Amino acid sequence: NYGYDYDDFIFGYDVDKYGYTYYDNLEEKTIFDVLETYGQLYYIYVINSALIISNYSVRVDDYLEDFGNFPTWEQDFFRNDVEEIKNYSRRSHIIDFDALRLGLKMLKNNKFKDSIDFGIILITEIGKERGNQYTVKKARNVTAGFEETTQNNDLFNVDVKMCRHRATIDNFPFVAFIMDEQRASSLNADLKELCDVLYIFESSDFTFITPVFALDELAYMLATPAFNKFYVKNRAHKAGDNVLRHVIKKLYHLIFNHYVKLFNQYSSCILTYTVQDGKGDKEAKKKKYRLLKKKIHAGRFATDAYAGFYYEKTKNSKAGFLDLPEYAGKTATLSELNLQNSYFAEDLNKTFIEK
Repeated sequence: NYGYDYDDFIFGYDVDKYGYTYYDNLEEKTIFDVLETYGQLYYIYVINSALIISNYSVRVDDYLEDFGNFPTWEQDFFRNDVEEIKNYSRRSHIIDFDALRLGLKMLKNNKFKDSIDFGIILITEIGKERGNQYTVKKARNVTAGFEETTQNNDLFNVDVKMCRHRATIDNFPFVAFIMDEQRASSLNADLKELCDVLYIFESSDFTFITPVFALDELAYMLATPAFNKFYVKNRAHKAGDNVLRHVIKKLYHLIFNHYVKLFNQYSSCILTYTVQDGKGDKEAKKKKYRLLKKKIHAGRFATDAYAGFYYEKTKNSKAGFLDLPEYAGKTATLSELNLQNSYFAEDLNKTFIEK
């Protein structure tokens, strides 16, 4: 019915010739054990989709090449075919946190609640999502017989602890959690202890990987300040695009364009970081990572992942930046301090009330 031309379930495999089982000096496996493992691995390998599930958008450019035999993946970060990248680029899947909650769900009858089996789970600002003992209140009853979903009863942490059980194939777990936060202490200890804490404490400037482009860089370094000085002054005093300005712009553009493309293709910076287990009972290990600009900064993701929220917040505002009152003098008056809606100013005002 499905184009299967064999009278067995092993694709015509000759059991008598090649054997039904295989012993690898660890355990004996049947042909069906191996087929099940291969089928699971092949599904993850061949699925034409980003394997990232995240709470922010991440772009991937790899694509599957299939000539009718065994498909292979094109994963070159440094290719420059813009049309090819446009055609094959995909974005990460939108995370549904209910799929990572073994306890109460936020949405009743959520069709995605059991959707995540494997994948790379990226969560930015995890401390804001999960909180710690100081920021998360205990679960409370909203109405009789109904309990609100909170960080205390959704069993998210339990699911992270159990995640290998959902996605292990041939003793290798095909699931990983990668989370970031400004301060590790913003995350509750129960979850943090499951992680390795990677703390980036130093980043070098971007520089060319090799000295091959030293002359190109020197030409740019000499031309740029000279051009900026000329262009700003010339544009401020003369309207329009006169011949001299046009010629100088064209010449500088050649230098600028050449340098920028080389720099974006062949530059890197060194990140110095430490890795420590989440419990903090082992000494942190200092390491270095070479961050390649072409690989990381090619529109992979936006660092302002929650800009959409602030866009709507600002759009709906009835007042703008210029509507904010200015201070009248060198020192803020008490009434000006009161305009700040500040906790500290409020505490200062209480001293008058108490008196």
